[in-house]
Amino acid sequence: MPPTMRAVDVRDGAGPASSLFINDATPVPTVQPGEVLVRVKAFGINRGDILQRDGKYPGIAHLTKIMGLEFSGVISQLREDEPEGEWKVGDEVFGLLYGGGYAEYVNVSKRMLIRKPKELSFEETGGICEVSYNTT
Repeated sequence: MPPTMRAVDVRDGAGPASSLFINDATPVPTVQPGEVLVRVKAFGINRGDILQRDGKYPGIAHLTKIMGLEFSGVISQLREDEPEGEWKVGDEVFGLLYGGGYAEYVNVSKRMLIRKPKELSFEETGGICEVSYNTT
């Protein structure tokens, strides 16, 4: 049996916010070529996520049913057959996704990663790409 994680899911695949629940039987993603596995610390909530929840965002439905277009977290796994290169296990990162950020772990393309500045929190960087954090 593959390892599982918790992820936000939607009862019956689509519906209002009251349909959201924590699915603790979601499989942990397997790292694909060109990707890293990130332990999510924070994520942004966007218009695209709401559209996906409502079943009105077909562009990413074939990729994952888990919402979440932006995240911050810590790299927890690299592919064994790819060199470490620029990214290492333990690096703090944030970036954009094609869905999947509302979970404990997510696969992220190395090209979509940004190194998290030490002076910013995971919460700040988890919503900076799409939501655009504002300090005023």
